[in-house]
Amino acid sequence: MSHENFALNLCKANGELQLEFGRLLLENAQRNGELLQRSAAQGLAEAKAGIDGLQGAADWQALTRLPAESFPSAVQRHLAESQTLGQQAVQNQSAFASGVQQALVHWQHAVTRSGAEQPTAAAVPDWLKPWAALLPQQGTTAVAQKE
Repeated sequence: MSHENFALNLCKANGELQLEFGRLLLENAQRNGELLQRSAAQGLAEAKAGIDGLQGAADWQALTRLPAESFPSAVQRHLAESQTLGQQAVQNQSAFASGVQQALVHWQHAVTRSGAEQPTAAAVPDWLKPWAALLPQQGTTAVAQKE
């Protein structure tokens, strides 16, 4: 494999990773948007029911009883809805994190494959040899080279 192919493979792996991140972000935004949309629709329906209840009150006594009658059930319903929304948001975030993890593993494998196929120093073109000499040799560290 030539150096050009190695660089091309690394570029492709990085591009695929960026595209996968973009796809994951869009999917996560769509799921969260749908979740918020459902929540807003439920809130609107509840507000409409409250308005209808106010409009249906025939006298002052019925009007004063409306909030007291509906408060405990409304609180319980809101708590249940909040809990459900929280669970769905956590599931959405888990799916996103899992997707990011899978994308990184795929990218790591692609880069590792490209690195394993990288040509040896003997195959380096003459014009790259000064730069190749600056790179650490395989099996040594930068600290060992300084000593």
